[in-house]
Amino acid sequence: MNPQNRPTDDERTPLENTTRSAPPASRGKPAKRPLPIWMQALAPGLLVAVICGVFVSAFLWPMSQMHPEGIRLAVAGPDAQVSQIESALTAQQADLFSFAQQNDRDAAIGAIERRDVDGAVIVGEQGTEFLTASAGNAQVTQMLGQVATGMRQGLEQKSDQAIDDALSAAKSQGASAEQILAMQQTLHEKAKAATTVTVTDVVGGGNAFAGNLTMLPALIAGMMGGMFSMLMVKRPYARLITLGVAALGAGLIGAAVLGPWFDMIPGSYWAHALALGLGALAISSVIAGLGTLFGPAGMGIGVALVLLIGTPWGGIMVPNEFLPGFMGTFGAQLPNGTVVSLMKSLSYFPDASTSGQWLTLLLWAAAGVVLLVIGAMLRGRRGGKTA
Repeated sequence: MNPQNRPTDDERTPLENTTRSAPPASRGKPAKRPLPIWMQALAPGLLVAVICGVFVSAFLWPMSQMHPEGIRLAVAGPDAQVSQIESALTAQQADLFSFAQQNDRDAAIGAIERRDVDGAVIVGEQGTEFLTASAGNAQVTQMLGQVATGMRQGLEQKSDQAIDDALSAAKSQGASAEQILAMQQTLHEKAKAATTVTVTDVVGGGNAFAGNLTMLPALIAGMMGGMFSMLMVKRPYARLITLGVAALGAGLIGAAVLGPWFDMIPGSYWAHALALGLGALAISSVIAGLGTLFGPAGMGIGVALVLLIGTPWGGIMVPNEFLPGFMGTFGAQLPNGTVVSLMKSLSYFPDASTSGQWLTLLLWAAAGVVLLVIGAMLRGRRGGKTA
């Protein structure tokens, strides 16, 4: 047919127009019916319920599994008395404490200040002294205080019973009232030192709850930096700029808020800024690296690792010593808990070694960058061009 003689759209019948305009893929296939409104409304509610269950379980599971063990405790004093103290402390739970012998009180204090131990027990002529560090671990400090109270009550009961037995024996042997009174005074003086149990907080001044919150700038900037770089920056290599700027800002601003502004942490501003910035970079790079390599699913895995595992398992809500072995061991190596431990050392334990914590954060940051680069290379190959 001559194209000039073809009928125009206005000349065709409605049926011819409909048939001609219909897409080839839709011909002969029934149109998909949309889901009922009630099903569309039901799905978000179910999703919220599932997410709620996951979050609640992730945060409450460590608390429900609390079983303190391996609390590092320095002991100093005469061997015989130290052995008695160790036996008494492990009578109910053999693996509760891990003991480290020290020469004297000063050596025990040095071990606490270096964070080699969580506390100490000193036995001497003046009685028994528990040394704690509330700035490092408030829960362990509270536990040692309770142990000291129980020990004091137990020693007082044994001492009173021993004095009563001695006085009864003296009376049965015909001792005079004056002799019994003098004997009672002597026994009470000797028992006073034996039953004296004191608690001394050698590294105090830190707010335990606020100390754990010092990781918030790193956590918030790390998660937002990682997610924003994925959602708002299309070129993978350009995401490194986003991560670097977010980490730098988190360190400088976070340390200013925690230190000079709210006065929550003492110590060097620049050291705290570096710790927070490196922590933010460790978190954000892992999220962005997994996201670049595996897509949205990878980003979700990174967020879950940081938020649902790193926070409850990292010794932030519950000390690592109170968590089951695999939780405490793995959680202590995650960025969240590492930042908290590093910030406490920088603030209250200047003699403590922090090289391991710096190295842990550097390794996480490096691992995230490597994942991002690998993901960018693979994406460039698939797309036929590099970002």
